[in-house]
Amino acid sequence: QHYARFFEGKVIYCCCDNPRQSSFCKFFRDNYSNLKIARLICSWIPQNEFKTQWAEYDSLSKEYVYHQIPGSSGSYDSPESIELLNIADVVVTNPPFSKALNL
Repeated sequence: QHYARFFEGKVIYCCCDNPRQSSFCKFFRDNYSNLKIARLICSWIPQNEFKTQWAEYDSLSKEYVYHQIPGSSGSYDSPESIELLNIADVVVTNPPFSKALNL
């Protein structure tokens, strides 16, 4: 409630947060209208995989639209993740888990 004005009209990017599991994604999804968020984007690497996934919340259908980024390392500093980062006004993450290792 104290920071709601900072999210109004903003693109929120939750890097390294699976929207099916992340409390950050759940909070922003559940409060999308109240906070007047412009867009909500989440990215993550599925367990046992090395392909970045990302999803954007569709406020009309109240569902996420899922995408896969083939060839990405999944790291927050990969070129594909940087593209998503450049769209965002606000990045919400939980360090130190934000950096995926290139194995």
